[in-house]
Amino acid sequence: MKLAQQLGIDKNIARLMVAQTMLGTAKIILDDERDISELVRFVKSKKGTTEAGLRVAKELGFSSVLKSIVEQAIKRAEEIRKLSEGG
Repeated sequence: MKLAQQLGIDKNIARLMVAQTMLGTAKIILDDERDISELVRFVKSKKGTTEAGLRVAKELGFSSVLKSIVEQAIKRAEEIRKLSEGG
C-alpha cells in the first residue's frame, strides 16, 4: 500500500484495487480450463494496462524474482517440517 500512496492513490482504494484484482484473477483461473498463458492473451487488450504491466515485468525479470520467492518458500517449508519432526 505504501507504493500506492507514493503514486498518489488513496490507501483504501489501493487495498480494494489489489483485492479485487487478486479475486478476479483467481476466479478466472479457477473457472476456466484454458492454460494460464492463453487466459492472459484473452484478458489483455492491445496496448492496454495489462499488456503494459506484463511488458515491464518481463523487462525487469519478474519471473526470476517470482521463481526465487517460490524456491525460498519451499526451502523454508522444508526447514520448518524438519524442525517439527525433531530433526
